[in-house]
Amino acid sequence: PSMLAWLKLMSHPDGKISFFNDSATNIAPENSQVFDYAARLGIQFNHTFGHSILPESGYFRLESSHSVLIGDVGRIGPDYLPSHAHADTLSFEFSLFGQRLIVNSGTSEYGLGPERLRQRGTPAHSTLSINRANSSDVWSGFRVGTRARPGAVAFQTFDTEAMVQGSHDGYRVEAGSPVHCRKWSLKPGYLKIEDTVSGSSSYNIDVIFRLHPGISAVQGHKNNVVLTLPSGDTALFEHATGLDVIIEATTWHPKFGTTEESSLIRCTKKGKGTTNLKFILTWAE
Repeated sequence: PSMLAWLKLMSHPDGKISFFNDSATNIAPENSQVFDYAARLGIQFNHTFGHSILPESGYFRLESSHSVLIGDVGRIGPDYLPSHAHADTLSFEFSLFGQRLIVNSGTSEYGLGPERLRQRGTPAHSTLSINRANSSDVWSGFRVGTRARPGAVAFQTFDTEAMVQGSHDGYRVEAGSPVHCRKWSLKPGYLKIEDTVSGSSSYNIDVIFRLHPGISAVQGHKNNVVLTLPSGDTALFEHATGLDVIIEATTWHPKFGTTEESSLIRCTKKGKGTTNLKFILTWAE
């Protein structure tokens, strides 16, 4: 029952898994098959979650009416077995109105090639990178050197809002040993993401929001991007002033041997000392 509940928590409203580390569909039975099998065996588990923290694995799930957020605030994996790890600390995925909106890139291949390395790297995930480096030193096909060490996790719930905050020191090998802290706040019609980078030297920040292939992204007025879902629903992505923001073509890999064209929002800034960034996603309930 605990394993079934964990699987349900780590899955999107479309009934399929989220993409952290070496996750891919079409390898194991689909969720629906696993849950049907459990039902035939008479195994029951909790189907109602709301906001949940999974401290053993380092993930969390926030739900608010039409939205679901799944995020990573933990270690990349067991210290003795990091072979399937990605440098994805403080990345997240987000579904709105039952459709995936913000995603990680997924996994389409193993081996020792450059594409395998790219998919394991931090920029292939919806998170922040410093100096375009990886938060954990992924190398070869299944190796990890220096890795991000997560800090304490804060979790609070209010009347209609939930907040999760985490941090890591994976960029301690960069000049000034910058630390990344990220806070997510979710309530009906509103998601706020706050990134703080603290270091003693100057650095370059890239914050990436990877979009599902079904999402259309168009630069709007001032500091916003209009996102249109396959259903026709829209969301407004607003970013802090002083950022260079572009929409780039990229790819998504939900299963082995599969590449789908998609896009991402890249927000860049030069920082020094402590830099605070804020991003807000709003939609009509």
